[in-house]
Amino acid sequence: MEKEALAVVERFMRSSTVPLLYNANEVNHSWAGGTLFRIADRHFIVTARHIFDDIKPENLAYPEHRDQGGLRTIGRARIVKPDTAKIDVAVIELYDRATIEKLSTGWNFLTLDNVAPPTSMDGLFALMGYPSSMSYQRGEYVAANGLIFYTNQMQAPVDAPQLNPEIDLFFEYAKTALLEGNQAIDAPPLKGASGCSIWECVGSGGGFWLPDKTVKVVGVQSAYLRGTYMRAVSWGAVGSVLGRMDAELERAVKQVVDIRKEATQL
Repeated sequence: MEKEALAVVERFMRSSTVPLLYNANEVNHSWAGGTLFRIADRHFIVTARHIFDDIKPENLAYPEHRDQGGLRTIGRARIVKPDTAKIDVAVIELYDRATIEKLSTGWNFLTLDNVAPPTSMDGLFALMGYPSSMSYQRGEYVAANGLIFYTNQMQAPVDAPQLNPEIDLFFEYAKTALLEGNQAIDAPPLKGASGCSIWECVGSGGGFWLPDKTVKVVGVQSAYLRGTYMRAVSWGAVGSVLGRMDAELERAVKQVVDIRKEATQL
């Protein structure tokens, strides 16, 4: 992919990946990330289940705009998680109108057209995230610096804990990562990137070239072993969580995502 096109695709991935900040003892921490989705004219943040362990969800906040802006809490919302902690995904349905309007203006909501299963073990994949080690705070302002890990899919390590071959995806932990602007750096720890999406770079197909034709969301980053692998939950598991929320979402998801296998695991 040419440099200019790659920059457009990376901006597209970042536009829907929102950093989630957590306020504790008057300090805002870069806690996790999530991906924005609009499904059946409803608004969601897809993230990892474990980010809600031992926190008050009402203290989660997001930047109003991907380039600048103050922090806002997510407001009234519904958090839906699988019954088991072994499936590390969660869905936040947003009810607060101000939150939806701010995110719609400053960020970008994806649709189910932006989701697909991995096409091949030989594909090129990317994690767009906001590691905590790259964030800093000045007063109430927090800069969450995004980066992109380009990586390859790998076979599941035999010693991976709680391995679930139906929904687990594994990717190589690259030695370097790219900051915005294609500046290469040593790959930092991924603390703070939990809940961000794993994307696959795919062919854009026919017609006009558009960035959303070039990458598809395939999973949700959940864990890592630095220098060895990144772990993700397939998006089919997210579809299963959505499908269990109500009949409207079940119908919407089944049109796009095969949730049959994953549904038996929840």
